[in-house]
This record gives sequence, C-alpha cells and structure tokens, in this order.
Amino acid sequence: MKKWNNVNLKFTIFDRYILLEFIKPYLAALFLIVIMTSITELLERMDFFLKRDVKFLEIFLYYIYKSPFLMVQFSPVAILFASVFSLGVLAKNREMMAVITGGINFFRVVLYLYIAGIVLSLFFVFFNNTVVIKAQERVRELNQKFKNVQSRYDKKDLSMYGKENYLYNITYYHYLDKKMDNVQILKTSASKDKVEFRIDAKLAQWDELKKVWIFYNGIIRYFDADGFLKSVDQFEEKEILIPETPEDFSYQTKQIDELNMIDAWKYISKLKEKGFRYQSELVDFNLKFSFAFACLLMMLIGAPLSVYSTRSVLIISFGLALLGSFIYWVLLSVGISMGKNGVLPPFLAVWIGNLFFACVSYFIHRKIAT
Repeated sequence: MKKWNNVNLKFTIFDRYILLEFIKPYLAALFLIVIMTSITELLERMDFFLKRDVKFLEIFLYYIYKSPFLMVQFSPVAILFASVFSLGVLAKNREMMAVITGGINFFRVVLYLYIAGIVLSLFFVFFNNTVVIKAQERVRELNQKFKNVQSRYDKKDLSMYGKENYLYNITYYHYLDKKMDNVQILKTSASKDKVEFRIDAKLAQWDELKKVWIFYNGIIRYFDADGFLKSVDQFEEKEILIPETPEDFSYQTKQIDELNMIDAWKYISKLKEKGFRYQSELVDFNLKFSFAFACLLMMLIGAPLSVYSTRSVLIISFGLALLGSFIYWVLLSVGISMGKNGVLPPFLAVWIGNLFFACVSYFIHRKIAT
C-alpha cells in the first residue's frame, strides 16, 4: 500500500492526456477492424448477393446493422492494441521515464486508464443488451430476405413455451419437412405448478391434409392432481392434437443471445422449473457478462506490457494484440464447448479466459511493482 501513500488521485491534465492518447488508437483500431472484417465478408458473399440481385442499399444496411455486433466482438483486441501502443509511445519518447522520475509511480499513471477499462466493460454490457440485440434482429431479417425464406431454417435444441400451457423440447426441427425429432411435450395445469401429461416421441410429422401432428414410437404419461403417475399409453403411431402448428415452431426463433438479460434469465428459469435442459442457455447467458469484461482485462495486461515496447511500438502492439486475442478466443471456445457439454459449470466455462488473463495481469503487475 506504500506506493499509494501521499499520491494525488485528483484527475489532472496529465490523466486527460493519457486518456486521449489511448482513445485515438483505440477508436482507429476498432474502426479499421470492423471495416476490414465487413469488406472481407462482403467479398466472400459477393457471388451470393449478385445471384440474388440484392440491391446496394440493402447490402449497405446489412453491414451497418452488423457493425454494433462487430464492435463488441473486436473491442477487447482494439483495447489491447491501444493500451500497449499509447503507453509504448510515451515510453519510447521517454515521457514515461520523465513522469516516473518526477515522483509519479506507474500505477498512478495508468489509474484512469483502468477506470476507463471498467467504464468500457460496463458500457458494452449495456450496449450489447440494447443496441446489439436490436441490430442483430435486423441482420437476421435481411438475411432471410436475401435467401427468400419467410421463416427460420432447421433448428437444433429448440425449447419453447406454447399456447394453453404446453411446453416443448425438440432435439431437431425440420422446417421444410415440418418434422420434429426426439420430441418432449409437457402439458401443465392452469397454475403451471403441476404436470397433467407428458409426451415423449422419436418423431412427429405434420399431416397437411388432416392438419394434425402424427407422433411415432412414443409414450404418454398421465399424472394425477398430486403429481403421481396415473397411467401410461405407449404407441407406435398416434394422432395427437396440440395447439401449435408448424408455423408456430418456425417462428420460435429467439435464442439466449437474442434476448435481453432480464428476458433471458426468465427464460432459463422457466426451463429449469419445468425440467428442460438449460445448460447451453446458461452458458450463453453468462457469456453476455464475461465477454464485456474482457475489455478491462485486456487493459490490465496491455498497460504494463507497454514498458517492454520502447522499440518498434507499432509492430509490438500489433503482435501482442494478435497473440492476446488468439489465446483468449481459444480459451473461450474451449470453455464454451466444455460448458455446453456439462464438463464445466456454465459460469467457469465462459470466465476461464478472463481468469487466465487476470492471473497473467497479476504477475505482470507484481513484476512492475518490484
């Protein structure tokens, strides 16, 4: 704690200078990454757009609406680059040495940068929960229009709440064939606290003539008012009237990453309450927080590493940004996969990359302090 004794924590002109020197390369790097990513995707999809005679304005709007998502995705990389670059330039020009020689320690120099990292992380939690969700909805609508499809394509692991207190858990829904694989249906009471019956079937096929679902190789379990099993009906083929039609399943498109945090948590709570699988959804929910706070962690790593980039600042900053983002994405991808498969708890699965970088940051700061 001695390094903070008698330290003036008041925001100064020098703090403003440091922040401005960080903000300029951060915005430039983020803008460049978003533009380059969009152009690369545009070139890859140009043949697709030309074959479908997509108008220029629609393509332009598509990438405008996609840019908020790209900003969130690449902001940690831009922060890592900007923090190393901005402070590295100060170190190369001996401005950092002059400040430290004047009695201001390194931790005081980067204090407001770290505060900026916290603010950016909180901002991206809010930004992702509002702007990104709405913009991505427009992206999906335009994609459907480009492909001339009125509703969604086939869906894997579809869970939804239907009419009349019906709950559905479907391993795979075939949009064109109007078919469901591995179906589980629960019919709950009006108070939603008791299960009246449960249907499990290997397959359900929509009969277009009869306007009814035909279930195959399944079993229906009926429960009494106390929740005890009353009777069992096993069948090979059976017409079962349920309130949902193929159109209802086709338009059930919301995933956790498409919901705001409040709605997402309510959705997961309902899945848990009714006994549906919710591991994958809980991983996606925790990801909403963990990825935003990667911004702060990249700042905590980039700032102290800048003292080692007194030569070739731009090259070192670029290299560290690539290396850091690569390691983070590998850890995050592995964690998400392990979390959705139940190997790791959902929280740990999406925070494993952040925890790794937090440990690295701790040891770098200890070395700087000594």
